[in-house]
Amino acid sequence: MSHRRTRIPVPAILVALLVAAAAGAQPVQEEPVSAALTGKVIAIDAKAGTLTVRSAFDETAVFRVEADTTIMSGSQEVPLSGLHEGEWVAVDANRKGDERIATYLEVVDDPGADTPPVASEPTPAGAKVVVGHNRLDPPVVQLGAGQTVTFHNVDKMPGGHTVVADDGSFSSPPLDKDQSWSHSFDVPGVYGIHIKEHPGTTASIVVGSP
Repeated sequence: MSHRRTRIPVPAILVALLVAAAAGAQPVQEEPVSAALTGKVIAIDAKAGTLTVRSAFDETAVFRVEADTTIMSGSQEVPLSGLHEGEWVAVDANRKGDERIATYLEVVDDPGADTPPVASEPTPAGAKVVVGHNRLDPPVVQLGAGQTVTFHNVDKMPGGHTVVADDGSFSSPPLDKDQSWSHSFDVPGVYGIHIKEHPGTTASIVVGSP
């Protein structure tokens, strides 16, 4: 009795190998880091292009700073070597594999310094909320139905800062530094809001009866 062997055509094998190789070679997708990090610079390696930052909550992260990363100190754009250990920086980044790629850095004031807080500036029609890097001030706003909250951005951010309702009911346009946007709250309730570019920065708008 003869046994016939089933032969798989060579082209089919090659196609399968190529498909498997292509699947394993997909580029790593960049995803936004869950929250921007503000912290103290504890190490700088300008030659390697890395910056190590420790937050006030002892979270330490190493960021890779590329040639096109914008670094601002005051009103001046500076190179990585222009930063100094001990300075506080606000860092926006994307995650690529195990690396954090910094897209924007800005030297900021030490949040623990004795600086007077910026208070809400109520108006006859409502209130004002200051928007900035990891900042919505005050974090709780109370007003009556039909009143308006004005959001005023005080920090520079590539593409601007965007204030978004947690439930998606409203969103500001991207606000550049010194730009404002207002929204009226007609229905009583508690509205959670956050900054799109700093999703860990949240606040609440408490709307009572007129």
